[in-house]
Amino acid sequence: MYQKFKQLIQHSFIYMVGTILTGIVSFVLIPIYTRVFSTTDYGILDVVLITAKVVISLSVLGLYAGLSMFYFHEKNEEEKKTMVSSNFIFLLSVTVILCLITIFFSKEIANIFLKNSAYGIYLILAVATVPFTTIISFCSTLYRLSFQPVKYFYIILGNLLFGTVLSIYLVVFKEMGLFGVLYGSLISSIIFSFWGLYLTKNQFNWNFSLQKIKDLLKFGLPLAPTGLMVWVIDSSNRYFLSYFRNVSDVGLYSVGFKFAAILLLVTSAFRLANAPFQYSISRENRVKEIYAKTLTYYMFATLFLAVGISIFSKELVSLFTPLEYLNGYQVIAPLAFSFLVFGIYQIAGIGLMLCKKTYYVTYSLGIASLASVLLNFFLIPYFGIVGAAFANLLAYLIGLSLIHFWNQKYYHIDFEIKRIVKILLFSVGLILFGLFLIPPSTLFGLLIKFVLILFFALGVYFSLELSEKDRLKLLINDISHKLSFKKSND
Repeated sequence: MYQKFKQLIQHSFIYMVGTILTGIVSFVLIPIYTRVFSTTDYGILDVVLITAKVVISLSVLGLYAGLSMFYFHEKNEEEKKTMVSSNFIFLLSVTVILCLITIFFSKEIANIFLKNSAYGIYLILAVATVPFTTIISFCSTLYRLSFQPVKYFYIILGNLLFGTVLSIYLVVFKEMGLFGVLYGSLISSIIFSFWGLYLTKNQFNWNFSLQKIKDLLKFGLPLAPTGLMVWVIDSSNRYFLSYFRNVSDVGLYSVGFKFAAILLLVTSAFRLANAPFQYSISRENRVKEIYAKTLTYYMFATLFLAVGISIFSKELVSLFTPLEYLNGYQVIAPLAFSFLVFGIYQIAGIGLMLCKKTYYVTYSLGIASLASVLLNFFLIPYFGIVGAAFANLLAYLIGLSLIHFWNQKYYHIDFEIKRIVKILLFSVGLILFGLFLIPPSTLFGLLIKFVLILFFALGVYFSLELSEKDRLKLLINDISHKLSFKKSND
């Protein structure tokens, strides 16, 4: 079991390095854009981009989930290439059709959600990028499923770096405003979509099989609405904020969201490594024990980061943005925990995937998204961006509870609930203490906050079992040995 976790940790680390690099690139844009754009402009950009994400959510149709499942079951290489090709052709066709429909109604959509049909041109540019980002996503997914995490980032990082540099040039030096951001993204996505197809050309044979599509949809179609439901939970609150409050509040929420997304870098890296890992070991002995331990270790690692981000939330925002964005710090803690909770879905619901009860995942997220809409409706008018953030967290908790319930019914796993709850309560207590009882942005306050994080790390260490401590020491020694060996060779 140790070797299995070692592989998962190694791949998660590679993905984490890559996602951190992408996060750094995205992070660089915060102090630049917040100084170029007003909170209103920032809010307009955010609404346009999340609207484009609706198209992506609708077009996926659970095809990525089907591809992940059958990729490891198909042993014939030529048949696997046919499956990959069929999936790609069908997915891209659906995406293009939805993009054309959205572009046709762009003015009406802009008038409804931004109260100005002239903003429809921004939406057209954002939606025109979607087919190319779909190609990039698909090609990088092939690398992930074939356990090539380094190559995965050839495409992802390349597109992000080039797109970021181009957007900064167009915004700062050419003074193109929001057009610069969208044109930079579009041009970069076109270039790297073709580059991605070139790199992965050996995984396609360009045959289309209707039967393969039927098999993929049979497994994945029950999951098709989940992308839209996740979008509802994560993004629909911008529309409520714009309607009940103002677009400026959307800008504040968006900035806080981006700081909280520091945690998303880690959870996304873990999910990228964990999905193929879970499927590849599904027929091995003690697999349920591995799944249970995976959740425990995931919680330990992500809570450490969530505590740090939450405690230093005000300092982070004040350091990187102008004063007018400062109140965005209020949403960081609840949103960080939202990302943490969503990361659990993949582990807590693995049994539903293996038993092909995927529709229960859809039911759970459907109820969670409905709860999100209701919570946004009641909380945002009174609590603004803070209400939106807590609506997000509560919705994800509702969905997780339902997924866990149905997973245990069909594929019972003895998760270490007591140990997880203890460390969770401990972390929440430290965050509340750090946010409300320690003066922010003072030398004494900063010192105490660092002590709190160290205190949490010690709490996690002492909660480990003796065998886990031994394995942790062994892993650290192994990594240190490899690093020292590499240094000596250099």
